[in-house]
Amino acid sequence: MLIAWVECQVKPEKRAEFVRTAENFVARLRQVAGCIECNLLMDCEVRGLYTLLSKWEAPGPLRLFLESNEFRALLGTRILLRDPPLVNVDEVLRRVRVSSRGELRLRW
Repeated sequence: MLIAWVECQVKPEKRAEFVRTAENFVARLRQVAGCIECNLLMDCEVRGLYTLLSKWEAPGPLRLFLESNEFRALLGTRILLRDPPLVNVDEVLRRVRVSSRGELRLRW
């Protein structure tokens, strides 16, 4: 699984416009083949900092998305941002769930 995240520091006067645009983007991305999940996250300490977080089945679908017009349109929201967006991709080799009691059992 791959996790792609795009961190955006939005201009104060452009937050509402950015959130509307990002919500539409998230809704469309959830329909893209190979996308497992997509969410818009807001930082609770840094005002105006948003992260678009998406999970992908494999590199192929993610690569196609990163080369798509949809992704270029997201990067086009730069006029709403203080700085260019920061794009990262993490490869998850293993996923372990923690119980509600905080128990973590790892077996390598």
